[in-house]
Amino acid sequence: MLPKPTPLERAAGSLPLEVALTTFGAAAGGVLAPLLPGLANSIAAKRQEARISAAMQELQEIVARNEQSIRDLSDAQFKLINECVLAVLHTTDEQKIQQLKLAVQNCLTQTELEASEAIILGRVLRDLSAAEIAFLVDTFQYEGGIRLVEATEATIDGPSTLRIPINSPSALLVSGLMSLGLLVPSETGWGGTGNMTFSRSCAKLLALLKTGN
Repeated sequence: MLPKPTPLERAAGSLPLEVALTTFGAAAGGVLAPLLPGLANSIAAKRQEARISAAMQELQEIVARNEQSIRDLSDAQFKLINECVLAVLHTTDEQKIQQLKLAVQNCLTQTELEASEAIILGRVLRDLSAAEIAFLVDTFQYEGGIRLVEATEATIDGPSTLRIPINSPSALLVSGLMSLGLLVPSETGWGGTGNMTFSRSCAKLLALLKTGN
């Protein structure tokens, strides 16, 4: 007799997830191991196996605690949860895994999530680094956005604009947010001299990453 599906498998039982979980179970080190079989024998693969096993257990616990919300999932919520789980399988950063688990938890309350938003947020959550997420959380408070400048240290321009040295590590984080459409040029920014402001997707993304739910 086949074993009954776990709560996570019932909640996110799409074909891509089933393939990913099957592949992970067959080869340590995640979904890329079958393409490079030697990776499965590395110490890094063993560490990844432990990380993913622990994360999947916690995700199953989240689903089990929220069975009513799971039954009532919209298609958009269902898609975004699947995207987050698949992203976990590809992630080696423990902080990023924690952020993805938080997104799964908070997605359960996002009943007004639209299909287009699920597509964008799934892509962003997959590609953002943990450091970029932390930077976004810390800087979203600046209503005037961010400006890259020729300077030696970050300063605040007026009450609401963060000025960041163009050659600083933070500038690389800004570049990452821009590439994913989370920071966009303001009306005066297309020439490269104005501020960059946070896109509308940022508020939805931060709602998924907030703690305390």
